[in-house]
Amino acid sequence: APPVAQDGIVVVRSIDGRVFGLNQANGKRVWIYDHSVPLLTLRGNSRPLVRAGIVFLGYDGGEVVALRLDDGTLVWEQKVVSTEGRSELERLADIDGQLVYVASDLLVSSYKNRLASLAADSGRLLWFKDVSSATGVTIDRINLAVSDRDDHIWLLDRRNGSTIWKMDQLENRGLTRPAFIGNFLVVGDFEGYLHWISIGEGSFAARQKVGKHGFTSAPLIAGNRVYVLDRGGELAAYAAGGGG
Repeated sequence: APPVAQDGIVVVRSIDGRVFGLNQANGKRVWIYDHSVPLLTLRGNSRPLVRAGIVFLGYDGGEVVALRLDDGTLVWEQKVVSTEGRSELERLADIDGQLVYVASDLLVSSYKNRLASLAADSGRLLWFKDVSSATGVTIDRINLAVSDRDDHIWLLDRRNGSTIWKMDQLENRGLTRPAFIGNFLVVGDFEGYLHWISIGEGSFAARQKVGKHGFTSAPLIAGNRVYVLDRGGELAAYAAGGGG
């Protein structure tokens, strides 16, 4: 996962569960936090999220932890989903997608059928929904959007997790995390298509072929433009009204 820098500390995490706080000025280690990880995990880690002097991290065992940015002290740890199962595959519970902090809530998604909202100050579970996602969630005002493990797209009320609509027409297309732009959700797939979906109706508004390759990450929104990078290294930009 990419490092994060704030208030003179660079937070770096490794695949073995360790997290380092480094002095931004000289690179010296300020603190280290060590957390166990399962033998079998999905590839990659979620990026550390830093807000108000706290570092939030999702782990491969289905845990979320909060650390003090200045010294790495554990503030709280919450088990979001159980790792029970008859095989290593059934026990996969990685929290690898992007964590989102909004108001006083922390929104997280696990590969093992759990989407949850936690109180950021204590880790207390506010609500959960049985939705599996390794790509993470995205928000816009009171809405929350997520692509699940089967590539169904959900639009939820982020305040309580209630379903506004669910779209399954893009099943098994290797979707990215959705992104909000204007009245649309934009999501990429493994064939290099960019899909525009009406937020109000949960239906297709447009589809554009960007290239022959799938996408490496979720679309990036800047102003009224959508930027996408495919696996072949091609960068493209599209306006909210359509057209490159």
